[in-house]
Parts: sequence; C-alpha cells; structure tokens
Amino acid sequence: MFVLLGFPDGRLPSRRWRPAAWFVAAVYVLEALGFVMRADRVWGDPFVSQSQDWDSGLCLAALVSRPPLAPRQ
Repeated sequence: MFVLLGFPDGRLPSRRWRPAAWFVAAVYVLEALGFVMRADRVWGDPFVSQSQDWDSGLCLAALVSRPPLAPRQ
C-alpha cells in the first residue's frame, strides 16, 4: 500500500495524505503482531485447516474498504 500512496515520485501527493500513511503503517504493525501472537496456533498442527484465519481478515478488509465507496452528500 505504501507503494500506491507514493506512486509517481515516492512522496505523498500532499500533507493531507499523512493520516492515510499512518493508518497503513498501523495496519501493518497490528497485522504483524496478530501473526506473531497466533503463530503457535497456526504452526501447531500442519494438518488442520487454516481457513478460519482468512475469514476474520476478509471481514476486516470488507469493513475498512466500504466507507470510501459510500456516496458523499
């Protein structure tokens, strides 16, 4: 996502994009912490289906991506 935020020249388009960059950084950090915290559960038994780990991530992605699609009034 950082690549998209600073696409043409490696800088944010304006100062107004800084909160978006901080949000992306926070999501990366929280996702890494979540992965570390559940690593023993994920790697504990290689024969158990891990589909439930994707379900929460997909729900979160759907909730986060929905507000920008809402029509402005």
